[in-house]
Amino acid sequence: GGGGGGGGGAKTTAVKVHCYAYAPPCTLDLQTARDAADVVTSIVVGDDMVPRFSLPSTQDLCAAMRLITDDRELAGSIRTAVAELRELDRPPSRSRSQPRSEAMDATAAKDARERLWQARARIRTVMDRPKLYPAGRIIHLDGLGGTCRGDEKGGGGGLRAVLADQSCFDSLILSGTMFSVHLPPQYLDHCRALLQRTNEAGSPPVTRPTRTENGHGSNSTYLETDDMDSHDPFGNDDLAPPADVDLSQLSFSRSDGGGGGGGGGG
Repeated sequence: GGGGGGGGGAKTTAVKVHCYAYAPPCTLDLQTARDAADVVTSIVVGDDMVPRFSLPSTQDLCAAMRLITDDRELAGSIRTAVAELRELDRPPSRSRSQPRSEAMDATAAKDARERLWQARARIRTVMDRPKLYPAGRIIHLDGLGGTCRGDEKGGGGGLRAVLADQSCFDSLILSGTMFSVHLPPQYLDHCRALLQRTNEAGSPPVTRPTRTENGHGSNSTYLETDDMDSHDPFGNDDLAPPADVDLSQLSFSRSDGGGGGGGGGG
């Protein structure tokens, strides 16, 4: 920059600023949101609705509900598959008069889940509005204390941290925790647990979503666009490696302030 009043030119020093956003709202189109990865790291906990909530995602939800209401065959397929999965989750002594082997249960569960995926693909055809997304590199935290979706292997006990693509947050997830996980104490507890595990391990325990044997992701949060849209969040080489995630600025104290997302400089 230049100085005024006839004096010598004033030198400016470039300062690199990095924003850390917690429970960020949907504000950018997909490409712009991804391009902000160098300057923004967003933290999302569980099924928090705010990073998924926008007018287009709400319109998509309405369209999906109308389709399910109007298409009785589709609604029946969903109800039947969900009922079968719930039945399989019950202890044998309480649910079935005839014993079944583990192999039979696994086959039945796989078939029910596949029917749910087929129903989901049908529903996705009406959820086609251009969306807004949270900005930057997204770290999705889940599973702490059973407040969010549990890990398939751990049964809901342990914290998981996954480097997720914006396209994983293009639709609302209806769950019992979609509102409660947005509260500041949930973000405080999850971030503190992540920092603790980082200090213990010596590096951020942030991983990428993985595929299961049927080609779908291991957690519902990462299934929103897998094999459905043109962009595959599991194969995006533009995302920085998990080891590059800087968690050093995730330090903040509990307060009585309101909810919502916030940012900090790094």
